[in-house]
Amino acid sequence: MSVVHEESARAQVPLTRDRRNWPAVLALVLVVGLTVLVSLQAFQIHTLNRKVATAGDRASALDQRLVELERRAGNTIDTAAVAKKVRPSVFTVVAGRSQGTAFAFGKPGPAGGTYLMTNYHVVADVVDKGGSEVKLERESELYPATIVHKDKERDLAVLLATQVFPKLEILGVDVTPGSPVVVVGAPKGLMDSVTSGVVSAIREFPGESRKIIQFDAPINPGNSGGPVVDKDARVIGVATAKVTNAEGIGFAVAIAEACTAFSLC
Repeated sequence: MSVVHEESARAQVPLTRDRRNWPAVLALVLVVGLTVLVSLQAFQIHTLNRKVATAGDRASALDQRLVELERRAGNTIDTAAVAKKVRPSVFTVVAGRSQGTAFAFGKPGPAGGTYLMTNYHVVADVVDKGGSEVKLERESELYPATIVHKDKERDLAVLLATQVFPKLEILGVDVTPGSPVVVVGAPKGLMDSVTSGVVSAIREFPGESRKIIQFDAPINPGNSGGPVVDKDARVIGVATAKVTNAEGIGFAVAIAEACTAFSLC
């Protein structure tokens, strides 16, 4: 009996020891599990942060792209829309043997008439002969006009018609090179001709006090006196000359010169 009892006791010793180790094993398992869980969560947070950072970078890049697109859109020009708005205010001028272009602008004329701007050299033939009367033509209609102001140095002249014509708006600030422009006039007598380009430079030539706008929109004889307008159909200059032995080099008297000379803007 004692032998059996001793064997039973011996057999129960390991079992008792295993039961006593279970809490430690369980704690170890829990620690390992928590460690894995924390590591997994840390990895997920890191991945999420990277995604957020990437999304932020993409959003920033999209914002920059949007700003650039808005800048480009603001610097584009709808030539057809501008021409449609400008043409009713532009006339062919017949002055003796000369022909050019004029456009309505400025303050109301006396007795409800309209002032029109052109180049002095367009009306020079009439002035040299002591006259002051010219003809304005638009859509086969002729209107009489009188030369009321002239500035030979600036190559500008103002006409006055008794009719009321729609007037063009004047741009009151300087333009910058690269700005889009539209020119409307009657080159070689071809009324309502439209060309477009950009401002190439702002120049002040030696010996001249006037400010000149250089642009690359094509012009020809007959365009003289026509309006050079910006993307909003506002006059920035008066087309006056081109370089004959080169392409895309035209010049306009800055409209500010006309405003200074005649105080009609």
